Amino acid sequence: DQFYEFGAQYASMSGSGSSVFGIFEQDFVAIHAYESFHSLGFSANLSRPLFKPDLGIYKKQID
Repeated sequence: DQFYEFGAQYASMSGSGSSVFGIFEQDFVAIHAYESFHSLGFSANLSRPLFKPDLGIYKKQID
């Protein structure tokens, strides 16, 4: 529920629920959620998707 309170468009648990994730439409909302979880004592990470959900087209990862 906290992901939605922080502005996530979608939130879910992974497999057995050992981790959770949220999907955010705007970077600044994701950053606010990231900072909020840290201030509550949770470990959090930010990442970008490798595809555009609206088009379903995968981008090549450049490294």
